[in-house]
Amino acid sequence: MRIDPEFKKLIPPLVPDEKNRLRANLKRDGCRDALVVWEEEGILLDGHNRLEICEEEGIEYRTATISLPDRAAAEIWILENQAGRRNLSITQKALLANELKDRYAAEAKKRQGARTDIMADSATMLDIGKQSRDQAAEKYGIRGRAVSAVTTVKTRGVPELFDALK
Repeated sequence: MRIDPEFKKLIPPLVPDEKNRLRANLKRDGCRDALVVWEEEGILLDGHNRLEICEEEGIEYRTATISLPDRAAAEIWILENQAGRRNLSITQKALLANELKDRYAAEAKKRQGARTDIMADSATMLDIGKQSRDQAAEKYGIRGRAVSAVTTVKTRGVPELFDALK
């Protein structure tokens, strides 16, 4: 099982209190949930924090595999899986939804590129972006405006502001 740094960066880090609670739960109850590994690549998709703590504390864990066609599908799976994981702030949800929106849009653009009956005009691309934004926002139970705000800070703001959001 390998750790992909890009995949790990998709997941908001635990704050110290959350990590301490997770450590205490793992020590008390063991690792009840399997770590999820991308079957074709042997890359950890879910359970980075549990793996780290289990290895530090000598706690046994099990793995489950999931079959995915490519890296884009793996990234989407990670981001969608985070939607129901733990109590995330609205800002964290919007940041994750922004990442998911970009991946949804890229997949839609790929599918559109395979079609021969439509042209990729700017109105179509705007529609793909809006649909991707709303679809991602819905996964996290937030409004599309929150995702748009993150996108604006990311694309038009200073990098330090975006880093502060994260």
